[in-house]
Amino acid sequence: GFILPANVPANEFMNLEGEKMSTSRNWAVQVHSYLNNWPGREDVMRYVLASNIPEAKDSEFTWKDFQARNNNELVAILGNFVNRVVVLTHKFFDGKVPALQDGFLQQQYIKEYLGGIDRLSQDVYEPAMEAYRFREALAAAMDVVRLGNKLLTDLEPWKLYKTDPASCASILRLCLETLHPMGRLLQPFLPFTAEKISTLLDIQVSDSIQPLGEGLREGTAIGKPIHLFSPIEDEQIEEEVKALHTAAAATASPEKEIEVKASKASISYEQFAAMDMRTGVILEATKVPKADRLLQLLVDIGHEKRTIVSGIAEHFKPEELIGQHVVVLINLAPRKMKGVESQGMILMAEDADGKLYFLSAANSPLSGLPIS
Repeated sequence: GFILPANVPANEFMNLEGEKMSTSRNWAVQVHSYLNNWPGREDVMRYVLASNIPEAKDSEFTWKDFQARNNNELVAILGNFVNRVVVLTHKFFDGKVPALQDGFLQQQYIKEYLGGIDRLSQDVYEPAMEAYRFREALAAAMDVVRLGNKLLTDLEPWKLYKTDPASCASILRLCLETLHPMGRLLQPFLPFTAEKISTLLDIQVSDSIQPLGEGLREGTAIGKPIHLFSPIEDEQIEEEVKALHTAAAATASPEKEIEVKASKASISYEQFAAMDMRTGVILEATKVPKADRLLQLLVDIGHEKRTIVSGIAEHFKPEELIGQHVVVLINLAPRKMKGVESQGMILMAEDADGKLYFLSAANSPLSGLPIS
């Protein structure tokens, strides 16, 4: 038998700066342009898009949000944690993995910290990834980073080095140990960043994760401090928004100049008054046999219904014309066209490209009103 799918992931649409993306209108962020304009920031775009995937409803990409997520999350949370841990390790322990104090992991605060990481990893991140809920998974990975920052802020190891160096060492050791599972969780979303973290610790992100406190070897030299991300300035964002609008404007079709035909010779008022023009509505429309350009129309002009043959078959389908309001010259002498007597003329406007437009008394639905 057939094996039915258990889960069919599908997304909604992501808009761009308040409008639908369109490559034909050049209203898009082109990959090659991004890579040229933002070298070394591949993971920033990956992070912003993954954080804003339109999983359940439409979402929107804006350059201001791109800046905010980079500065407030990647720089201030992730980059800050990694940099602080590495800087402090170099400052107090010569850039080597410090020792872990006996009993340190059994302290209540530390047990809660370890439990929080396990919960986020096993109960939130893994189920979300399996269910293709990538926004939720990435948020869980970033919450692990937030726990690390909170640990540093709460325990302040830099204040303990002189009075309690063993505790200072244990705190920094635990923070260094946290970098490994943190890198593993972030790797699907930020592969370049995860690789930098693994290089700092001299491990592979793909290595199996040991219980925190057992993953690193005491005395192992770590890499020098680096800034994983750098702030994005307002001027850079303004340039991107300006470039987006400029590219879209260059792609837009220029408005065609209206070609105005020269006026015909003047007529007298009496000649104009002799023309009997009335409002009407098309009731029926059929093609005239053996005539590609002609349609036979039945038009209600108020006091009667008239058959009018019109050369508009190349512009309109018969079924489109039912109910169309028109203006009819009703005292034009009848004439036969392909065997059908036409009893008037429907007035049309024509643009420079030959497109036809109906004239009508738009504010009145009544047929038979005189035009003067």
